[in-house]
Amino acid sequence: MAYRINVNGGIVPIKLNPASIYSSFKRQDFIEYLLKVRKVRVIKLNDGSRMVVREDSFSITTRELFNEKATKLLHEKSEQLSAIIKGPVVIVFPEDWKT
Repeated sequence: MAYRINVNGGIVPIKLNPASIYSSFKRQDFIEYLLKVRKVRVIKLNDGSRMVVREDSFSITTRELFNEKATKLLHEKSEQLSAIIKGPVVIVFPEDWKT
């Protein structure tokens, strides 16, 4: 099960199983839908999971708020030690990515 890290610190689980009636995977562009944007960037983390962020999350001029939990996770599980993430992110695990 994937999850979303919100800017305010809340973590929301996301059901990706397309067979489930409770799934968030009803739309082809479900990650873009969850992040409320058209373009996303995918960052592969050291544990095989992926962090999906809004394309402007790394922009200095964005109006998005700093996401402390997502930035900490990125620093712990990747080589991007100076990156700062703004806005919400979605973490997708390898088993979820195959659905």
